[in-house]
Amino acid sequence: MLDRIGRILYDIKKGYRSDSKHRTDDSVVIQLYRGYRSSTKLFVQGRVLSESAIKVSQSDRRWRNFVNAIRRFESDEVAGARLSLDYLGQGFSREADREGYFEVHEDVTVQPTQHPWEAISAKLDEIPYGRPADDLFAGEVADLSAEAKIAVVTDIDDTILQTHVTSLFKLRALYHTLMDNAYTRLSFKGAPALYQALASGPDTENISNPTFYLSRSPWNLYDMLEHFLDEKGFPKGPIFLRDVGLPYLKTASEFGHKEGSILRLINDFPSLRFVLIGDSGEKDADIYHSVAKRHPDRIAAIIIRNVKNNANAKRIQRMFSRLPAGLNYHLVKSSEEAAIHLKRLGFINQTQLEQVQKEA
Repeated sequence: MLDRIGRILYDIKKGYRSDSKHRTDDSVVIQLYRGYRSSTKLFVQGRVLSESAIKVSQSDRRWRNFVNAIRRFESDEVAGARLSLDYLGQGFSREADREGYFEVHEDVTVQPTQHPWEAISAKLDEIPYGRPADDLFAGEVADLSAEAKIAVVTDIDDTILQTHVTSLFKLRALYHTLMDNAYTRLSFKGAPALYQALASGPDTENISNPTFYLSRSPWNLYDMLEHFLDEKGFPKGPIFLRDVGLPYLKTASEFGHKEGSILRLINDFPSLRFVLIGDSGEKDADIYHSVAKRHPDRIAAIIIRNVKNNANAKRIQRMFSRLPAGLNYHLVKSSEEAAIHLKRLGFINQTQLEQVQKEA
């Protein structure tokens, strides 16, 4: 029912936009989402929008959070905008699609600067209406050209961020989306310490193992999720969301979004093995198992958080129990239990395990 109502509201909104006239003085911006580079590939996504300033503070009340949430979903995309991107002197040209999105996934030829995060800039070359809000728009690219031990791909919703997407009709999930902000949203206990441990590895010399965040939430929530991850102390990493009208709106491409993102990472980082972390609320276990069957030598472990001991969790447990021993598939109840398995596998050390236990 919620999905059907959401689709109706989204269609009405899109219909209204198509009939409305844009003002010639609209301020147009480029949103650049955190990207990455491997030794051979550059991957960056972004969107061209009419500017809508959203300011968030720790003292914001629920009414302010609600207004900001509405502003996120009322974003006006600028279809057909032409833009140029510059990454360390290597240029790329793109045209925004009908939803304002663009993507760069190309061979990279320039040498990295050896900084963990490198600058990428974009400028508007041609827009159908309005005026550029600035000459250049800045973004960040994670330099992952250096060798790492493992890479972590993690779901966000109900894996590290408490969204309650399994609640009746998803009403609690909708409430938190509309009424909370990055300061008031809650992470699972011990999760920041667990991910920081995986990022640094058992030698703890530096944070060298990349973390990629994956969610079926819409790009409209990107700023909130990025802020949440930074505020709660999770490792800094690229975030991959999807294009939908409203949160939790089912689409035929849902399975393809998550699996496709992981398969792209496997191809872009051919020497890395991956730890995949998700939850039992939806299809994470099935998606990760599908990837592992295609690339069994590339998946080091699969960790699924049991967010609700329901029929789906029991099905996942049965599926894992039937698999050959040694595949390192685990259904866990807490960050502490996940850390115990990951310590046994050599991905974190005893001190890191104790830190997770302390926070949990």
